[in-house]
Amino acid sequence: MKTVLAIVAHPDDEVLGIGGTLLKHRDAGNTIHVLILTREPTDKTWQPKLAMADQVRKQLHATYHHLNLPEVALNALPCGEVNATVSKIAGNISPDIIYTHHPYDINQDHQTTAMAAMIAARPHPGKKTPDLYTFETPSSTEWGLTPFTPDTYIALGDTTMTEKLSLFSLYTSEVKPHPHPRSLEMIKAWAARRGSEACLHYAEALKTIRRIR
Repeated sequence: MKTVLAIVAHPDDEVLGIGGTLLKHRDAGNTIHVLILTREPTDKTWQPKLAMADQVRKQLHATYHHLNLPEVALNALPCGEVNATVSKIAGNISPDIIYTHHPYDINQDHQTTAMAAMIAARPHPGKKTPDLYTFETPSSTEWGLTPFTPDTYIALGDTTMTEKLSLFSLYTSEVKPHPHPRSLEMIKAWAARRGSEACLHYAEALKTIRRIR
C-alpha cells in the first residue's frame, strides 16, 4: 500500500496530467492526496470550480488540499513562503510518490509549483524520501521551450482511458472544442500517441526526477 501526492497548480491539472495514473492508484487501494496551490480570483468563478474539483475528488477517493494562493501570480509571491508551505503539507502526508508539473511548462504557475514540489521532495536524513516524477499538461508543456522527455509510461486500458475523459468532463469550464489540446478528442489522441511510444493502446508519460531503491 502506497501514499501518493499530486502537487499541482490548478484544479484540472491533476486529471489532465495523471488522471489515469491516479485512477490506477485508486484501484490498487493506495491513498491519494492532491495539493492544489491556487484559486481563481473571484468567488463567482472559484466556487463552481471548487464544486467540480469535489466531484473529481469523490471519484478518485482522494483527499484534496487547497492553498488558495492567487492564480497567475505564484511567481510574484515570496518563494520561500510557498516552498515552506508545500514542504510542510508534504511532510505531514509523508508520501511514497510525488507527482508534479514539468518545470519548464510555458505556464508560470506550473513552473513555481514544480520547483516547490522538488524542494518538498529533497532527501533529508531521518526523513522518507519519496519517488518524484513530473508529468505533462496539454496546452502548457508542449508550448514551452524545453521539451518534456519521458522515461516512464503508465499503461491505460480502455476502461481507465474512458474514466479519465469522464473525470475531465466534470471540469466543464476547462473542456475546449476540438482541435484544442484540452478537447476530449485530443486528450485521447495524446494518450494514444504516448501509448504508441511503448506499443500500448493508451498511456500517460512521466519523467523520473528521483527514485531510490
